[in-house]
Amino acid sequence: MKIDIIQPCYEARSRSIEYQLCRNFYCETVAPGSKNVKALIGTPGLKMFFNDENNKFPCRGLYTTSTGRCFKIIRNKVTEIKTDKTEISIGELTTNAGHVDMSDNGSQLIIVDGKYGYIVELETNDFTKIEHFGAYDTSIPPVWVDDVSTIWPGSTCVVFIGGYFICPWGDNGEKMPFPGSFMWSQSYDGKKWYALDWANAEGSPDKLMAIKRVGLDLWLIGEQTIEVWYLSGNADAPFVRMPNAIQDNGTIAPQSVATLGNNIFWLGNNAAGFGSVWAGAGYQAQRISTHAIEYIISKLNRLNDAYAYCYQQEGHSFYVLNFERGDRTFVYDITTGLWHERGYYDENTGLNGRHLGNVFTFFNQKNIIGNFKNANIYEYDLNTFTDNGVIIKREKTSGHVCVENKRIFFKAIEFEFEKGVGLNDAPYVENYPHYGSDPQAMLQWSDNGGYVWSSEHWKPFGKIGSYKQRCGFNRLGYSRDRIFKLTITSPVKCVVIDCYADMVTENG
Repeated sequence: MKIDIIQPCYEARSRSIEYQLCRNFYCETVAPGSKNVKALIGTPGLKMFFNDENNKFPCRGLYTTSTGRCFKIIRNKVTEIKTDKTEISIGELTTNAGHVDMSDNGSQLIIVDGKYGYIVELETNDFTKIEHFGAYDTSIPPVWVDDVSTIWPGSTCVVFIGGYFICPWGDNGEKMPFPGSFMWSQSYDGKKWYALDWANAEGSPDKLMAIKRVGLDLWLIGEQTIEVWYLSGNADAPFVRMPNAIQDNGTIAPQSVATLGNNIFWLGNNAAGFGSVWAGAGYQAQRISTHAIEYIISKLNRLNDAYAYCYQQEGHSFYVLNFERGDRTFVYDITTGLWHERGYYDENTGLNGRHLGNVFTFFNQKNIIGNFKNANIYEYDLNTFTDNGVIIKREKTSGHVCVENKRIFFKAIEFEFEKGVGLNDAPYVENYPHYGSDPQAMLQWSDNGGYVWSSEHWKPFGKIGSYKQRCGFNRLGYSRDRIFKLTITSPVKCVVIDCYADMVTENG
């Protein structure tokens, strides 16, 4: 009979109910009439894109402009990465750490770091710090003058829409009108910000945490509420609140807000509680997290440090949600509506921590990420089977195998993989004799809900050219309730198609 192991991540509050671990695999549905209607696909490895491993500072930001230029920020250095993987220096920020955000209007790139704003003229690469607002005098015609009485208000995010750069009013500025205030630049000029060009998300008095562009709408995400505004066409008041588009659901983690096309996602928070994950469906919020994901999130040490990004690859669209202090990464597959977990392997502990990627951009037809460990830039590649040489530990557990609490005798269990995926001339790695030339699967089981696991049992699943290799395990004893765990560490293409068991219950 089949054991349905092709399932998403689902760890219930009680492991006696469900303990489905799905780490570094994602589920893919297959066309009707195929051998199985779904399969587990190994998540992409990390291929070196830009080597800067001697720089031990993490990547603070990556951004690809509308003209196809890629900018990165390491510590306080702003550089441009060329398509030939060389880089040129652009300028320096005042800050050395923390998240940065970027946007562009075709001729200018704006950078905000929570304290200051900066403009890069894309034609000349001139770099300018935005220190204060300006104002118009009363002469006719009006003349732009500086007004140093109001300093730049320290925005943490920025978007471009309809000719304007838009930022939330941060804590660094003087004379903040209201907690939900946001401001906009002069049309197509991010160097000029008029002191009266601001508005307020006043449907609720909570603090404005983030602003995102979704299509031609502005989503203003507060701590407990969200408002949607749209372009009015009025130069004096270019943004207007969308009627009846106010939601009682915000976020305490502004970097968890990410967009993909006309979709927006965030880690939710409202007056009733926090810890669910939401997506914008039209002008309404739709919960996308499961009870299991919410249970895991509730156990993490801290939530306001969550950060996220979205990307697409081979027809799948992913929302990648990372928890810095919690050291976990959960991924929502927008295409299938299913969750999985990703992790970066620590060879010292043998455990998976959060995934390396902390910022993302699509550049030169490649999905590239910056990482939180050093200044290296990597490419997500489904044909790379390590994280830049570090093994990827893929783990999947089955659901509970039980029949009315009867004893089950497990004669054999067999996993069906894509076969013949071994590597030619694979190097020998100490403690990993099966590393690549003879890839192997490791099986364990638990008879107490996943708290204690059996010893390891290894079987090969396909040297190169071995297209008839079977991966079976025999004489596995008996249990009234068993969970199986499959682990793969070999750096090879890993596709799990199905799982079969030869088992009988007591008394027939």
